[in-house]
Amino acid sequence: FTEKKKAFEQDFLKSRQTVMTKSSELDTARKQALAELQKHIAKISADVAKEKKLEIIIDRQFVILAEEGMDISADVMAKLNAAVKTIPISSGKK
Repeated sequence: FTEKKKAFEQDFLKSRQTVMTKSSELDTARKQALAELQKHIAKISADVAKEKKLEIIIDRQFVILAEEGMDISADVMAKLNAAVKTIPISSGKK
């Protein structure tokens, strides 16, 4: 019984370590993909702002009240969807 218990505990610890490693790799890949998407959003936002001759872009979460015509979100999303079809996700393995 003691040997079986010890083997089970070792298997459990090995499985737990594998899950933790995979979770960490997934989190890293998610962060890298999000950073890549944010680069595209920043560039396209700057392009739209230049087209519309805007001098500043403020994230919607920081705006309490604004004229509807000042919102460039739809323009940015349309250009983002046209320009970026996929974001590669690295598995972290080499």
